[in-house]
Amino acid sequence: MEAATSDIDLFSDATLRDTPHWYGVLREAGAMLHLPRNELYAVTRYDVVRHALRADAVLVNSRGVKDFAAHLPVSVVGDLVGLEESGRENMLDWAAATFNALGPMNERTSAALERALGLVQYVQQLSPERMRPGGWASLVFAEIETGALKPMEAAMMVVDYVAPSLDTTILAAAHMLWRLGVTDGAFDALRSEPSLVHSLVDESVRLASPIRAFTRFAASDYVTAYGEVPQGARLAVLYASANWDERHYENADQFVIERNPRDQLGWGHGVHLCTGKHLARMEMEALALALARRVRCIEVGEPTPLLNNVLQGFDALPARLSAA
Repeated sequence: MEAATSDIDLFSDATLRDTPHWYGVLREAGAMLHLPRNELYAVTRYDVVRHALRADAVLVNSRGVKDFAAHLPVSVVGDLVGLEESGRENMLDWAAATFNALGPMNERTSAALERALGLVQYVQQLSPERMRPGGWASLVFAEIETGALKPMEAAMMVVDYVAPSLDTTILAAAHMLWRLGVTDGAFDALRSEPSLVHSLVDESVRLASPIRAFTRFAASDYVTAYGEVPQGARLAVLYASANWDERHYENADQFVIERNPRDQLGWGHGVHLCTGKHLARMEMEALALALARRVRCIEVGEPTPLLNNVLQGFDALPARLSAA
């Protein structure tokens, strides 16, 4: 069975500015689609996306290329990994560029490549003397001496942990703040019942879906009831579309602080589950509980959307917090 075809460009500015609308169009067009303009396939609905994430033997991920939300992730990740203070001021820019560089070869990708290399160059210059003794990064680099890792492998392990740990948490936390500010009764509910924080975080990540999509390489034919991805083709796994699928979540486009969608796919699924999920959850819960204790009212303005090949969220969010 051939997959249905759509002429939507997943990475156009128009699509990225309004993914809730265009992903809805894609879901209606089919659970699996062929996208000739992007030279790839895509899965759009919750059940099919979840199945694709578990088909890791066939669909592989190789062969491819401020203040409120940002301070905590940069500090926590840097301290946790054991990196020196110098260079942290560039980490957010490096991380955003790294995600942009994972997209197709468009203008955003080209502009990001040089900036993304800044993170690699930074990590390549690291040495145990410039790390906190006993920190995770220093323990990784110690494996070079044992022969378990090569220098480049150790460096890339640090990159793989640091880069995805920053922007995703920042974008999800900013979305959480915005939802608390614009949803009638949500912040009052959290203040009166702090245990809602667990549901709040999952519902915020579901709707934020800071990783809009990743692509997978079909190592062999990937056959489903909705269509087939031939060996050698690439498949876009649309996390955000799955999280907004009205077939799986009632009133999927609405923020419901009590929903508690523990099965949301914003952190991936199966072997592709984000290794930093628990750290991100702890950070977001800590921020939400601090707001509930210290803030009486959250006022937010119109957010400025972020245009990134892989990430989605706000580039800026005006907000004012009134003390309790």
